[in-house]
Amino acid sequence: MDKTWKPNLRKHIALKVRELRKRRNFTQAELAVRLGVSQARLSVIEQGNGSFSAEQFLEILRIFNVPAHSFAIARRDPQGDIQNALARHGASHLMEDSDLLPSEHLDEVEALVREVLVDPRNPRQIAALSPVLVRNLSQVNLNGLWARFVDYGLQARLGWTLENTAEAIRIITPALEPRSAAIALRKAETIISNFLARKGANLAARPSGGTNPEDLDIIDGKALSLKTIHAIWDEASEASRRWGIVSALKPEDFAEAIRASAVPTTWKQRHDAIR
Repeated sequence: MDKTWKPNLRKHIALKVRELRKRRNFTQAELAVRLGVSQARLSVIEQGNGSFSAEQFLEILRIFNVPAHSFAIARRDPQGDIQNALARHGASHLMEDSDLLPSEHLDEVEALVREVLVDPRNPRQIAALSPVLVRNLSQVNLNGLWARFVDYGLQARLGWTLENTAEAIRIITPALEPRSAAIALRKAETIISNFLARKGANLAARPSGGTNPEDLDIIDGKALSLKTIHAIWDEASEASRRWGIVSALKPEDFAEAIRASAVPTTWKQRHDAIR
């Protein structure tokens, strides 16, 4: 019988706690003392392999002064929040819901990238990161963003997204007019490609890329069984295989998001303005 894959709530809570701890500059040892657990036990929990007691969870809420609903996987309309934020930051092909108030924690592009990739439910929103990244690349600290994803153990997702964005630019620029727009976009591709090249030594930490589902990062919502995982993997792009990502998304999907968002025109305007 095929095994099924479901979102890991413990992993979700663990990532939230680790992010709160790092924001407050607490070490694991310091938070462990406050929670009355050993540092080794807290480390296990932060890796998603354990859970907090009810008393410990209440203490976490008190320490970090956050409401319990901030740990829920689905709250308010998180997908609507994300879609609106993507549209505001450059993925203009996505419809923005005017009935939703802007979400302050998604005002920064880096926070938006983290939100989309840490809990990747919507392939269209993942592809929409490409126009957002290209349009706002000068505001993104790629080194800092990479370090955060290394902390999460999810750097393969970020590397895969960046590589797909660079490949998407290579797909659309040959036929792009005016040429100044293509030149500007190629600068973005160069920045991303050079960054990934510099991170080459870190890539040994990514999943092995084998066919064992335990070695792969499954971010495709349709990959609910071993059969569908293997089917998606058989059709995976080179980037997906290189990073060990199970997703039906291909560089062409990221390219289409860039085209649909009219990012080449935006880049040309910005390029002309700063020359």
